[in-house]
Amino acid sequence: METKDREKILEKKVMIGGESFDLFLDRQRGASLYVNADRSRYLRVGDPDVVEKELDFHKQLLGGGFPVSRILDEGRLGERSYWSEESLGNDHLHDIFKQETESAGLISESSFRAFLKVVQQFNAAQASTANTLPIDFERLSAAVGFDGMIHELPDLSDDLRASWKMVQERLKDYPSCLTHGDFNPHNLFSKGVIDFGDHFVGPIGYDAVTAVTTPFWFPKGEGFEFRRKYTFTEDQVRQFFDACGTYQVGEREIDIRDRFDELFLLKAAWWSVRNQRNPKLQEWRYDRFRKVVDEFIRGESLLEHWQSHLND
Repeated sequence: METKDREKILEKKVMIGGESFDLFLDRQRGASLYVNADRSRYLRVGDPDVVEKELDFHKQLLGGGFPVSRILDEGRLGERSYWSEESLGNDHLHDIFKQETESAGLISESSFRAFLKVVQQFNAAQASTANTLPIDFERLSAAVGFDGMIHELPDLSDDLRASWKMVQERLKDYPSCLTHGDFNPHNLFSKGVIDFGDHFVGPIGYDAVTAVTTPFWFPKGEGFEFRRKYTFTEDQVRQFFDACGTYQVGEREIDIRDRFDELFLLKAAWWSVRNQRNPKLQEWRYDRFRKVVDEFIRGESLLEHWQSHLND
């Protein structure tokens, strides 16, 4: 498509090839996101350096077999760059889970199967591109917020430093891979995955643990800034581990249950750090985090701890 066929950006609207896109997300830094009238296409427009970096990363994901949206078009719009992608749908799995839980009391079998399918596809891509080089634990600590928790809970600093040494020792020979960072049903559609803004290189299985344990980090009761909208049943948890609990990395089979405690502890820090804008939720998560760290230090199973609190 030639530049002459494109119209300039308006304040809230972009015209490309005669098709109108309305502003969906205005990013102060990075590419702003636009959507067409029937929400079948999304458009990213912004500074060329930023947009082209995002586009290159998306192409890498596609090349690695990750279930992400197809790229439909790319080019320049005046002094800005753009690229468009297909929509993965109107309702992410979190909203579907929420609606079904409100109406029927639990997630439907068909929606849960869709969840398993997209996690399996994502896991397979991670396994095929996994790295056997040592994990950079300094970067990992920053990515999951473990160092931040030491500053936020100074009275827990000795236990946190001891926990971190244990994590490093147990994961030192563990495969790493491109990690989404926020791989929860809010970013999952039956057709694929969105929002890699928190991505980093991390231990394989971190994302899968995130996907199945997310409800644990939201309270059921009233009076909090955010509340739990759905819960997985014990049977669904069993199905998850049967379908998504193992990775084939070369000749090595990785079962995330073997390192669940370490992966869950990392995610516990991620959920608990930097919640100052939500003080009630922050204190609730601090309490959960303290219990998780205590059990980890004492050698108790965090897998059993989490499973015993699925509905708490």
